[in-house]
Amino acid sequence: MLVLSIGAAANIDYQPVRFFFMRFTTALYKDCAFVMAGCVHTGPHLQLGWRRNAFNIGIGPILSYRQDWHRFREYINDDFYGDRVFHGWQYRLFWTAIEVEYLRRLNDAMEFQWSVIPGAPLVITTMVGVRVDMGKLASRKWILRRQPDGYTVSFYHRPFRSTPMMGP
Repeated sequence: MLVLSIGAAANIDYQPVRFFFMRFTTALYKDCAFVMAGCVHTGPHLQLGWRRNAFNIGIGPILSYRQDWHRFREYINDDFYGDRVFHGWQYRLFWTAIEVEYLRRLNDAMEFQWSVIPGAPLVITTMVGVRVDMGKLASRKWILRRQPDGYTVSFYHRPFRSTPMMGP
């Protein structure tokens, strides 16, 4: 069964050397029952980059959670969350989870991201989206312009330079 959930994820990456970094990730979304759900993941990652592309693989614990589905009359305990409930939240902790990620640099502050956390046979999670480097985006000069039909916001930035990716 394929389930589409819309939400947001945030990463904090620390890269002490060129091909290695530590990551802390948290995600929050509405699941297929339209209740809040999310996950927290941390661990070491290896990265290989070429031109505007990068491939990462990481391992570490992941805590997955959602608002308790026992409130729904039709719900039957599943193999994933089961009876694990804490203050109205179902949860599942995996001490070892693998994350595989592909990145394609769009400009100096944004990248296309596709990541997979393979947890077969129970669940396979994939995320597709655009990563934004908030530090680079905030350092740009933002301009508010008055137009005849209202206001527009734009920013000035330097042209994209094609350089090998050195970090996440």
